[in-house]
Amino acid sequence: MGTANQTSHRTVQQLVDDAMSDVQAIISHEKALASAELKSSGIKAGIGAGLIGGALTLLFFSTIPLSIAVAELFVRAGMARWGAYLLTWGISVVVALILAGVAVLVLRRISPPRRTIAAAKETIAHLRGRAGLGGQPATGHPTEQGPGSTAADSWSTVPRTSDSSPAVKA
Repeated sequence: MGTANQTSHRTVQQLVDDAMSDVQAIISHEKALASAELKSSGIKAGIGAGLIGGALTLLFFSTIPLSIAVAELFVRAGMARWGAYLLTWGISVVVALILAGVAVLVLRRISPPRRTIAAAKETIAHLRGRAGLGGQPATGHPTEQGPGSTAADSWSTVPRTSDSSPAVKA
């Protein structure tokens, strides 16, 4: 009589082990999702930083020999020497400002990892619902989403056991 009850209920240790494996799988998936999203943001940040570096390099190095050559051309065209050198410097500054402006536009397009943040919030709500702490009811797993959802929007890449919890191989 007691054996039927014991086999149908899991021990506290089994529940803790299951919870630990669930948390490990969730953390692993969240890490992979964050890595994928941050990679594209990192590429944009690199492009923006490269443009800023290019602008600063152009401003510094091109104002020396190129400025002298261009200023001397203006002097030969009839400008006063001081005006020719000032105009040449101004052209270099304008080019550098244009490059810096393009860099600012690229850097402003970098967005936070929205899917990772949403998935983390969903995970917290789901775990709170399973633990009875409020949040979403524990009626399903995030993989059980509506039509149109993709693998990137769910945990469908995490292997599942029969009770719909992530399976972790030891």
